[in-house]
Amino acid sequence: MNLTHCLHFSTFDNPTQLSKIGNWVITFLNTTENSPTQLAISNVIPRQISNDLQLRTLHIQQTEQELVWQVLKLEYFDSAHAQMFEADLNTDLTQNFIQQLMHEFARYDVELCYS
Repeated sequence: MNLTHCLHFSTFDNPTQLSKIGNWVITFLNTTENSPTQLAISNVIPRQISNDLQLRTLHIQQTEQELVWQVLKLEYFDSAHAQMFEADLNTDLTQNFIQQLMHEFARYDVELCYS
């Protein structure tokens, strides 16, 4: 598995053991029995990253390394167009969204890194 766009959680912050971090709710996604665990990290009170964009949901999947989770999808709301969009993971916008998430999680002592 190519380990790009990954969130690295600390030993004490396994996302499968967390349900809520500030305004972020972590839920299990439906997956088949033999597939890797997938989670959705959703903002219940979205905050704007810019004038029009709000990070809403981040979908992650567990890798072979227990505390490394690959980002599968990042959804955001664009109020200028009144639509939800999926971000390209290789853009500055995604980097900004991930930095926002990391900053907010750090406020609740949940440490993570992005690679």
